[in-house]
Amino acid sequence: MGLRMEIGEAPGLAETLPHFSLHPHQSALAAVQALLRLGRAVARPAAADALYISAYPPPQESTPQIGAAGEVREAAYGCARYRCTQVRVASEAHDAYAESESLAASQAMGLRLSAALEDNRVANDAMAAGVASYVLALALLEGRADEATVPLRPDLEVWDVVTLEGEAGATPPGGSARVITGLVEEASPARRRYVTKLGLGSAPGDYSSRCLMRA
Repeated sequence: MGLRMEIGEAPGLAETLPHFSLHPHQSALAAVQALLRLGRAVARPAAADALYISAYPPPQESTPQIGAAGEVREAAYGCARYRCTQVRVASEAHDAYAESESLAASQAMGLRLSAALEDNRVANDAMAAGVASYVLALALLEGRADEATVPLRPDLEVWDVVTLEGEAGATPPGGSARVITGLVEEASPARRRYVTKLGLGSAPGDYSSRCLMRA
């Protein structure tokens, strides 16, 4: 597809698929998204127009802080509705099935929100379980819909886990863990404006989950 990739720690990408195909109407983006899902990995921009691929969450040497020095210029903090709290994955071609659910998220919503994914490229129950847990983990990011604008932070990357410390009462004392789900850098010399705008989701581990496979 003409894409350069740098592969980090993503064990799922080492698996061999019996087959992988796309419908004629599907795009290269759909192919990349499908491969990431099957490999339980995430991507972010790298140097020279490449994609850096790693497991989710990506390994980090340290956890950056946001707001500890009062540098947040604009912010919005709040909860959001989960797209799903349970994911079911099935592959009719390989007779594979698994499901993953966050009981805590279902209880927080007051109901179970199920999402079903049918993909005949899923080769066995173990892969189905991995895909179900991966899709659920990304869905649980939507438990928060925080936004923050800070002075330019070139050290931050999408999928980084950070500590967010907002105004008094906006976050717990000492801050809360968040995942960067969106990042826009704005550099305007004419306006003397150099900022990074962040979209922030719930951190991994905010809600425990269980994965069920057929006996």
